Amino acid sequence: MHKPKFAVIGAGNGGQSIAAHLTLLGFPVHLYDIEPDKVNALRRAGKIIVSGAVTGEAVIDLITNDIGEAIHGANFIMVVVPTVYHGSLAKAMAPCLADGQIIVLNPGATGGALEVRSVLLENNCQAKVLVAETDTLLYTCRSPKAGEAIIIQGIKHDVKVAALPPGDIATVVAALNTAFPPYKAVPNVLYTSLSNANSIMHPTPTLLNAGRIESKTSFDYYTDGRTPSIA
Repeated sequence: MHKPKFAVIGAGNGGQSIAAHLTLLGFPVHLYDIEPDKVNALRRAGKIIVSGAVTGEAVIDLITNDIGEAIHGANFIMVVVPTVYHGSLAKAMAPCLADGQIIVLNPGATGGALEVRSVLLENNCQAKVLVAETDTLLYTCRSPKAGEAIIIQGIKHDVKVAALPPGDIATVVAALNTAFPPYKAVPNVLYTSLSNANSIMHPTPTLLNAGRIESKTSFDYYTDGRTPSIA
């Protein structure tokens, strides 16, 4: 696949960043979100403006809230949604998938690929698809809301990727590297799932900042919220 086609599922900070970056690199892209208001806002804007580590104005080929339309003909289905929605999304995709498609969870969090594969089987998905997951999102990025400019503060240098079945990971990463060189293959999904940094970076500091959060005082979670004693 010289120029694989991508479907990006989820139009939040990460999804818009991936969709815009891929478009600026010259890859065909479909962007999906379940929320009609978000899809309409992106259509009205007509383009996604990015600045920072990636700069430009990306005109996405298709923006839709129809999951079947979004993934039709895609080589890669890049899922960029909160992990609580992985299961429901897999169920929605099950009847629309085609042989040879590759689902990539960005990230898989802990057990994401295992859950998605299980849900596809439970919903009688007949397509022979491969399910992969990363250990983290490729970007550090922020956007006020859909249709407004994305600031990509940084691109990570080492993003681990694993697949089910694990023997196909070299093929997956070779194709992904045409767009994203930082993606690196690891032997299996235990590597990506058990190195999930979010499970360390978020719950404990949130609990230890409970008083500050309840007081409604504004603070920066990653700096003010991680004092030496909390770290």
